[in-house]
Amino acid sequence: MTTTVPDSADTVAALRRDGFAILPGLIDTALIDDFAAQLATRLHLPGGGTPIQRLRAWRPDDQQQIALRTAGYDCDAQHQITHHPPLARLMAGLLGGEVWAQPRRFLRLVPPGPGEWATEPHQDYRYVQGAIDTLTAWIPLHDVGADTSPLRVVPASHHHGLWPVTDTTSGTLPHPVGLTPGDTRWRPLPLNAGDAVVFHALTVHSTLPPTGRAGRISLDMRYQRTDAPLAATALLAPYTCEDPGDPHRWTHDPQLRLPDPLPVVPTTAHRDVTDPDRATSRFLEAP
Repeated sequence: MTTTVPDSADTVAALRRDGFAILPGLIDTALIDDFAAQLATRLHLPGGGTPIQRLRAWRPDDQQQIALRTAGYDCDAQHQITHHPPLARLMAGLLGGEVWAQPRRFLRLVPPGPGEWATEPHQDYRYVQGAIDTLTAWIPLHDVGADTSPLRVVPASHHHGLWPVTDTTSGTLPHPVGLTPGDTRWRPLPLNAGDAVVFHALTVHSTLPPTGRAGRISLDMRYQRTDAPLAATALLAPYTCEDPGDPHRWTHDPQLRLPDPLPVVPTTAHRDVTDPDRATSRFLEAP
């Protein structure tokens, strides 16, 4: 498959207006299929069908979810997707300079079933911190339609800065006050395999559990300029490992290049995070 490289000016305009942009055909589907095959092999998944079918039929518990994420870092295809040239060139164009992919990448397999949320509503900036213009690329490993509960965003939510969050939560993330699963402000983003969504660190987003028979599996990576601040926790492994403070060891990513100098800043408890300086953003107007 030939990838489609979007016009960065049009994508910048969409990010400024809506806080997200859909990028059809950005990732080579052969690379995605290769990633699914590597994962299924490393995880020793039983059953018939294609690797992606076996992955989506899996019902991992919490420890197996850690095994899934760990396996992702052991797959060369995950690193190839992270540094996929069309994606890397796009991010450089969007951010207006030299960029790098943060070490943490999030491989998520969400099985179908009951539950209010799969990923509760949140803004990445409250948890990622660092650069206000941190961009996330969200990439499904298969077609994602209504029964698979695609990524959902609140358009233009990034213009309102940090939203206040609830004191309690039904899962792991306190979420923006007043947002329910049925809120009319949500916009679901159906995608085909090979498509991607790029969104800003202040864009409110969430997912719901799939309603069909198969689970949903996706990969998301975060990108920022090499001269922008990085929260210290972004360098730590998101799972237990022997070298949690050395991303060259725990990512197994031969293409990882840490900026030199590395502009690391302290990490703040998520409830204490304050609004970043919007005047420094390419995608926001200063208040």
